[in-house]
Amino acid sequence: MTIRRRPVSNGLGTTIWFTSILTLLMMVISITDLRAAELKLRQVVLSSAGVGYFEFAGTASGDDEAYLELPLGQVDDALKSLLVSDPNGQPSLRLASRRSLQEIFRNLPFSRKQLRTSASLLNALRGAEIKVTGAKTIEGRVMRTVKEEVILPNQSGTVSRHRASILTKSGLQQFILEDVESIDFLDPALKEQVGRGLLAEAENNKSDSRKMIVSLPGEGERQVRLGYVIPTPLWKISYRLVANSLNHGKARLQGWAVIDNLSGQDWDKVSLSLTSGNPVTYHQALYDAYYTTRPNIPVEVMGRIIPNIDEGAVAANPKNPDKNNSARRAALDRAAGQAEKMMSAVKSGATSMPARTSPAEAPPATTGAVETGEAMAQVNFRFAEPQSLNHGSSAMLAIIDRELPAAALALYQPATNPRHPMAAASIKNDGDATLPPGLVTIYRRNQSGEYGFAGDARLSVVAKGETRMLSYALNRQITIDRSDANRRKIMKGKISRGVLLLTLEDERRTTYRIKSVDKHERDLQLEHRRLPGWKLVAPSADKLEMTAGFYRLPVTLKAGETIRFEAVQRRTRLERVQLVSLKDSRLAAYIQNGQLSGEIRAIFRKIAELRRKVQDGRRAIETIAQNRAGIFEDQVRLRENLARLSPTHKLHTRYVEKMAKQENQLDDMQGREQALRQALDAAEAALSDYVAKVTL
Repeated sequence: MTIRRRPVSNGLGTTIWFTSILTLLMMVISITDLRAAELKLRQVVLSSAGVGYFEFAGTASGDDEAYLELPLGQVDDALKSLLVSDPNGQPSLRLASRRSLQEIFRNLPFSRKQLRTSASLLNALRGAEIKVTGAKTIEGRVMRTVKEEVILPNQSGTVSRHRASILTKSGLQQFILEDVESIDFLDPALKEQVGRGLLAEAENNKSDSRKMIVSLPGEGERQVRLGYVIPTPLWKISYRLVANSLNHGKARLQGWAVIDNLSGQDWDKVSLSLTSGNPVTYHQALYDAYYTTRPNIPVEVMGRIIPNIDEGAVAANPKNPDKNNSARRAALDRAAGQAEKMMSAVKSGATSMPARTSPAEAPPATTGAVETGEAMAQVNFRFAEPQSLNHGSSAMLAIIDRELPAAALALYQPATNPRHPMAAASIKNDGDATLPPGLVTIYRRNQSGEYGFAGDARLSVVAKGETRMLSYALNRQITIDRSDANRRKIMKGKISRGVLLLTLEDERRTTYRIKSVDKHERDLQLEHRRLPGWKLVAPSADKLEMTAGFYRLPVTLKAGETIRFEAVQRRTRLERVQLVSLKDSRLAAYIQNGQLSGEIRAIFRKIAELRRKVQDGRRAIETIAQNRAGIFEDQVRLRENLARLSPTHKLHTRYVEKMAKQENQLDDMQGREQALRQALDAAEAALSDYVAKVTL
């Protein structure tokens, strides 16, 4: 491998040569490109999912190759989705591995830093055989290269140069590295390693792209196509809705697609299609190298074993030696048979090869006028003429322009504005394909043909035959006041084993008071919230539209009219009430509730009566407890006073008499409390027994 250099003056009258091996490499690549099949971009299909299909077509001849230069960020997707159509062969693909420079240089006898200068490279390759051409030609093995400073003439400064030493057949010789014309590595393997390091540096300098080489083996000339799917900017659609008067039932809809070419290449007269849908897309890092983690098992070092010497064996059955050790003989026979079959196959040249499958056909190119169609849950727009768009440019192309049924109305959405409805346009998709979602700019056109901006609206996906409301402005000519009233009605009641089962009907009544100052009759749609589990009973829901979470209630407003409109929703539910745990307030409410039958209310009155007896007994026991506590507290005071008085003091006698009287009271309280507790237990038992057994 020869290192070529170009001369540059160093100010000393000598010449410095720099490595230019990359020039040779680029020449080889350029020559190969001229022989490769020339493929041109023919078709682009942009998806609203953020990906695009790019198809290249060209003519291949014999065993050919095709090159694709891709940005590094697109390689993973190209490897995942590459589709090759070649009728005469089995294509394959190769490209430079995505190895780091550290990994590449790990297997080379020098580092990246040592490859940067000739001096450091020679020092890294000590012992290598080289041939130096300059004032004289010498051959030998590299020893070392050292840097030295040389003083310029007239003491004008210094300059650095490198003195190299090599061991030749005639002994040690030296030369100035900056003075030689060329250095040739005599070992072909070492020459290849230096070239590999330089190529890795060159690839690293253009690390933002990769060249994919597609091999196309075959015979004769034939048409081949290559396609792949890569990330692309979302294409967008914006609409214009133009109407002389929406009340006439027609409006003109224009749809414009906004596209961006950031694919890394120019589009020159390509067949362009746009698809709108929601396909599943994935990314997988196929270009990265992965290694599996394996468990590290220590080497088992067995203890030294000295087997006994086999000194022969005798038959266990001397009369029939063939039957001895029949299992071992059978295993040996099977092994011999398998070996014989393998040798026969080798001698006859028989081999087992996997069946070859024919390559998948790429989708055919699309041509023809601008067409709209629907397939595989997507809407397809195909342009009539080939399109051109340079990389880094954007374009806006018309894809829809037709009349469709439309009507003007007012749409009331309380969450948007609680007092006024929105001016809206109702449109119906009577075409053959779904309309993609996008913004709609709405124009009014007067009798003089002048256009006026009415507002913007958002259009969701509109399938064939569906209708959408486009709200674009606030309609202050209609004012709405809204109020809600709730009511609960007991439909029927049942008591079973202490449980009250009530069938209840809940009602939500919403009253709309609507005032219009419009000079024209106006159709109004009220979006009324749907309550989960409730039924709309007024107005009838049979012919109403429903959206996600709302009813749409139609109301016709005459010019200057004020009306009152009601919407009623009801639901029926079952309520279980444990009678024994009823609060007094709720028990009293049931007694007074005229929606319950007289029999049920009589039961509640009986329960209230039994509960009062229980409560009276508890209050009486509580009163005795309070009186007893008062006596105990007073006795503490009396004992303290007695301790300070002499037995002959008249107060001492009085306190003793009072304490004796209190003791009599305590004895009486104890007897009355015992009787009250017995009565309370009986009252509680009567209440529990009645509640547990009552059934109606």
